[in-house]
Amino acid sequence: MTTPPPITLLPGEQVIRHAEFTPRLILVYLKTSMVLTNRRLVVSSPNTLFGFIPHGYSWADPVS
Repeated sequence: MTTPPPITLLPGEQVIRHAEFTPRLILVYLKTSMVLTNRRLVVSSPNTLFGFIPHGYSWADPVS
């Protein structure tokens, strides 16, 4: 956990775990980030063009 989580925390929210990993064996530069807080789980995964060109991110956040 060397970098701060890439989300804005809500008032009273604390980060429990933050992990960045590669779910694909060949495309190691496409990293997915997961942040677990005491209130929610936020997942950020890259959108791609043609399956390998990174083009923005997709956020799965239950609280908007």
